[in-house]
Amino acid sequence: MQMGIRLKVRAAERFSLLTLGLFFLAFLIGLYVGAALAGRQSTVVVPELRRYLDAYASAKQQSVLTLRQVFGSLFLYFRYPVLAFLLGFASFGMVLIPLVSALLAFSFSYSVCCFTAALGTKGVLMALALLGLRYMLTLPCFFVLAAPALRTSWELTRCTLGGGARRGAVLFDRAYFSRILPASAVLAAGALLDLWLTPWLLRLVT
Repeated sequence: MQMGIRLKVRAAERFSLLTLGLFFLAFLIGLYVGAALAGRQSTVVVPELRRYLDAYASAKQQSVLTLRQVFGSLFLYFRYPVLAFLLGFASFGMVLIPLVSALLAFSFSYSVCCFTAALGTKGVLMALALLGLRYMLTLPCFFVLAAPALRTSWELTRCTLGGGARRGAVLFDRAYFSRILPASAVLAAGALLDLWLTPWLLRLVT
């Protein structure tokens, strides 16, 4: 009896490690695809990028922030971490969370590589000015929320299939919810700081 329980626990641990491995593999694939696609589209990206920078600069020259700017910044910071957190409540999250990880990696890699391909060394500095703070905060918060969400999603799948019904009541304990509050505080502070800091950094590098 005990031997059977141990084998089930070891199998669950191996599968958990496998899913985490696939999670990080999806992130690496997203990085690669973003960089490759940005390199192929470098000639098309230049005019689009310049229009984006002009529009961004004109919007940031306003002395008073609008609610649209504030909510837009909050959306950019919260979208991937909160989506990963919410997917932890669904059994299909074990499939979608790696896809969200790949999408986050793709957006990061594609954005940075577009700046670099279009503007060279100056593009790297501009990418750091525009995106550095956001991804410096978003990526850690995403992984802090996504890793336990992936685990609980897998446990929900086991419960659905009848392999872990007894554990269903303790999946979402205090430790699971305790991560969202500090992560949200960090993301909200970063989103608000971004509205002030990014235009200043952009002026330094342009």
